[in-house]
Amino acid sequence: MYKRFYWLSLFLLAGSFCQAQFTYKLDQTIKGEIEGKGLGLMWAGGLNAAQVNTMDINQDGLQDVVVFDRTANKVITYLAQGNALQYAPDYES
Repeated sequence: MYKRFYWLSLFLLAGSFCQAQFTYKLDQTIKGEIEGKGLGLMWAGGLNAAQVNTMDINQDGLQDVVVFDRTANKVITYLAQGNALQYAPDYES
């Protein structure tokens, strides 16, 4: 009886200390640059089946970019600011 209890408690205690890894934490605070020029959309990616459209989302007269990822069933929006695009999650819903 004690022998079974010993092995059971040893097995349960050993299993509680064995963890493969910590949980994943998303960190987008890392700044990327090439030749001193910052990469504004460095973390945008991972689109597998994207449909890209242009439309004026914020009614400023500039064509903004709307991306629909069919795999994730998610809308991603970018606002045109001069010659650059700015990620705008406020327009996603």
